[in-house]
Amino acid sequence: MEQLSKQQLIELLKSNISDFNNYREQLRENGIQSIDLSDVELDNAFLAGADLSQSVLTNSSFKRTYLNGASLIGSDISGSDLSSCDLRGAFLCDAVLAGVILNDAVLCGSDFSNANLRNANLRKADFSGADLSNVNLEGAVATDAGFCGVDASNANVKNVNFTYSDLSGSDFSNADFKQANLSKTDFSGADLSNVDLSGANFTDSDISGADLSDSTVNETDFSHSGLYGVDFNNTDLSKAIIDEEFINEDE
Repeated sequence: MEQLSKQQLIELLKSNISDFNNYREQLRENGIQSIDLSDVELDNAFLAGADLSQSVLTNSSFKRTYLNGASLIGSDISGSDLSSCDLRGAFLCDAVLAGVILNDAVLCGSDFSNANLRNANLRKADFSGADLSNVNLEGAVATDAGFCGVDASNANVKNVNFTYSDLSGSDFSNADFKQANLSKTDFSGADLSNVDLSGANFTDSDISGADLSDSTVNETDFSHSGLYGVDFNNTDLSKAIIDEEFINEDE
């Protein structure tokens, strides 16, 4: 079958999502799994439900674009700008989003399982209820963001800056938080069991009611944090930095 040029693909995508998805299906039937939409500008476009899976979308601009319910499974979106984008309910599992900009994006209920968001910019992004299991967020900036109720079990969050973010009720069990900045965050009621928090900074945070059982807290700084009701079962606190007031009350 005759393949469309990049410009023709963009025009079809913008004009008729259903026809675009049908074209993708025809490509697959002919053994063509991927399309190239790298270095394109799709700002303010309505692409809800679009099939952009297994695509090359690197260094592109999707600012303020509607991609809710879209499929980007296994796509390479590295270096792209998706700031203020609507990705509610979208599918991004196994996608590569290294260095992407998702500032102010709405990502509630999306599937980012096994995705690579290394060094991404996630300021004020809302991931509430999203699936972030096995995600790689190492080095990301996620300040003032929403992670309430996310499933981020087995996530790599080393060196992530979560300052001022809401992570209440989240599941980060078995995650790697080494050297993460968790100051002034809300982790109340979160599952942080069997996590490595070595060198992490929890100062001025609310961790009340969280589960930190079976975790590693070497040089973890809990100064001025709310630790009431925290489950530290099988966690050695001898090398953690904790307010003396809390230690005395615990005793």
